[in-house]
Amino acid sequence: MRERVMRGAALMAAAAIMLSAAGCGSSQQDDTNSVETVAASGGELVAQKLDEGIYSLDYKGDYKLDEYLEADIQTVEDLDKWFMENLTKGISTEGSEFDMACSSFAVATPEGEHLLGRNYDLDQSDSMFIRTKPDGGYASIGIVDLGHLNIGQGCEAEIDSEKGKSLLEAAPYCICDGINEKGLGVSLLQLTEPHKVNDTDKHDLLVYIALRALLDKCADADEAVAMLGEYDIYSPHSQWSYHVFITDKSGRSVVVEWVDGEMKVVEDNAVTNFILFEAPAYRDPDGRYTKLKKALEEKSTATNDEAMEMLGTVKVDWTRWSAVYDLEKYTAEVCFNGDLEKKYEFGGQI
Repeated sequence: MRERVMRGAALMAAAAIMLSAAGCGSSQQDDTNSVETVAASGGELVAQKLDEGIYSLDYKGDYKLDEYLEADIQTVEDLDKWFMENLTKGISTEGSEFDMACSSFAVATPEGEHLLGRNYDLDQSDSMFIRTKPDGGYASIGIVDLGHLNIGQGCEAEIDSEKGKSLLEAAPYCICDGINEKGLGVSLLQLTEPHKVNDTDKHDLLVYIALRALLDKCADADEAVAMLGEYDIYSPHSQWSYHVFITDKSGRSVVVEWVDGEMKVVEDNAVTNFILFEAPAYRDPDGRYTKLKKALEEKSTATNDEAMEMLGTVKVDWTRWSAVYDLEKYTAEVCFNGDLEKKYEFGGQI
């Protein structure tokens, strides 16, 4: 089931972002395409259209993450209020959040580099590759589901409309997976279980904002796990929870989950959409986790192409992107909309 619900969690600002169409081949290097550059309230944004429903965005500037982390946001309504008071000059907007089924894994290459593989499965949404370079934080790359910004197919705003251009300022907060310049990789995956929070004296953090905080602030998996432990983690929706897959270039990979309000850390190199903490051996609702684990056991290492092939074995009809991130090279190879024959190659430098 892929049910769409509305949430008030998109950042608007008085900025115009010019989109220039770019031709696409079977292997597309986005850095070669000409784009327009404009000033925006949060910094300088450079956007381009790569293909229908596929975009890229370079974001250089301050999106006030430090202030956000001090704000103790628990709900999307409070998030929207914080945006209005701190970033949007009183402008409020609603975005969309979708039920999603995804998969991730970590594997080393024959040369000793480390890869993060990720399928993002969701019907009816446009996609945007994003590079960020915040002041005082680590640079990172990742992918945004534009439906979370209420942009694109099935949503209210077209990306080239004035509203759509403004909504793009929220993109750093809406990544679904990515890596940073230090070699940390993260991805967010949905669970069907309700999310429970034990409210303590810790600061509060919405789980989908956690990915942005981890990439900006943490250099490795240990730091990422420690940072998550410093917060009471909240879900954007009471009916479901999420877990976070974390890996780094040391080869360590973990899944962080919240079970009965307590944070649990599971050492694993693959994850899909069910809780791994104390999970019975037979639990794998649709077999994707078992397929990934078998592939990773049969091949102790994998090239980028082989990692993409692994993603192909567990992709579904509504897979929006399949991404292979190289943690050492700080690059990504991405196939959109289930088309594994058309590959986009992205570098990390803005």
